[in-house]
This record gives sequence, structure tokens and C-alpha cells, in this order.
Amino acid sequence: MVHFELQQLVSKMEADGIAPAELAIIKANLQNGKFDEAFIQALKKRVREGRHASEDSRPQNVSAQGHPSPAPIPHGGKGGKGRGKGGKGHSGQAATPRGWHRRSGKTVTMYHGTTKENARQILNDGAFKQSDTGMLGRGVYLSDDIAKAQRYGDGAIFTVEVKVGRVKRIDSQSHPLRTSWNSDGYNSAWVPRDCGMVASGLSETCVFNPARIRITSISMQ
Repeated sequence: MVHFELQQLVSKMEADGIAPAELAIIKANLQNGKFDEAFIQALKKRVREGRHASEDSRPQNVSAQGHPSPAPIPHGGKGGKGRGKGGKGHSGQAATPRGWHRRSGKTVTMYHGTTKENARQILNDGAFKQSDTGMLGRGVYLSDDIAKAQRYGDGAIFTVEVKVGRVKRIDSQSHPLRTSWNSDGYNSAWVPRDCGMVASGLSETCVFNPARIRITSISMQ
């Protein structure tokens, strides 16, 4: 009975136009059966307040285990590194980065695997942060192969749309632009399948500017 009531509340939130990223967190809780009284009450309050709920009442602040998670970082506060100009939306949800539609290059669907804790932080920040290190240097690491994303974290996988811009193919560890491609005018670096760069043989992409990445959904297993 409780689960049916929660499903009705989620349906009401969908009808009210609640942000998809927030709904994804809530649905993951329901699918895993991980919710308690605090989660139920927060969800009811969220439905009452609708899409303009305050930061204090969003069920986004309830973790995948059904317990309160850290509060969102205030807009323009700590954790802004690597967010580009988009930042988070006024509701604190992951939003389309400012100017995303006008950015160059084709749009590619990609995946990013991480921990559930990091996933909640990404949603709170409203965008990804750059990794400072990696085989392709600084940027956000993604793949167009979900199997690659599944190798990272503890079951949280973002599906994103990327404006890849100008792309540099990197197919060797000795490539002269392996970590400096952005300085040479490229927006993304791409490692093709089975080129010998990674043991798995799966493709990988590094996007320098996180504002080129739009979160479309998240799954938590």
C-alpha cells in the first residue's frame, strides 16, 4: 500500500513537470525498495510545493538509501570548479548548461559511471567537474559505450548528450597531443575502440568544458 501511494506521488510530480534528474533519484529509491518515513514525508511535501519547492524540501536531498544526503551547494559557492558558465538551475537541479544548444559540433549520447555519492554531488552542483588527471589530461571522461561506464563507481550511470565540438583522435600513448589537445584548439579527445590505449579495448572520450555536457537521465543499480 505504501509503495502504491509513493507511485501515485511520483506520477503527480511527473504531471507537474518536476526536473527529470530529480525524478530519476526518486525512482531509483522506489525500484530498490530503499525508502523510509523521512523519505515519504519529504516526497509528500515536495508534491505539495510543486516545481518551485525550496531547497529544504527537495527529495533530491534524500540519498539512494532513503536517508538525508548533504544539502545542495549554494549557487556560485564552493564546488564551482569546472562547471563552465551553465551552473545549476534555480531549482538546484541539473539543467541544460547556458549556451549548450549553440555550441559547435554534433551531439553524441554518452555515459558516465561513478559512485552514488558522487552522482548526488553532480546533481547538486548542476554539472560535472573536470578531472585534473587521466590518460587524456584534464576534462570530463565519458564513453559512447555503456559497458565502459559500468566499469566505474558502484552502479550510478549518467546518460548525457555532448556537444563534442572539434574532436582529436588519440590512438597512441605516445601521441604528441595526448594531454595537450585542448591547448591545440580541440574541444574533445577521442580514444577509438581496440587501438591499444586501454586494456578493455572500449572507446573513451574526454570533454574539456563541462558546459558541453547535458545530463538527460541517471540510473542507480
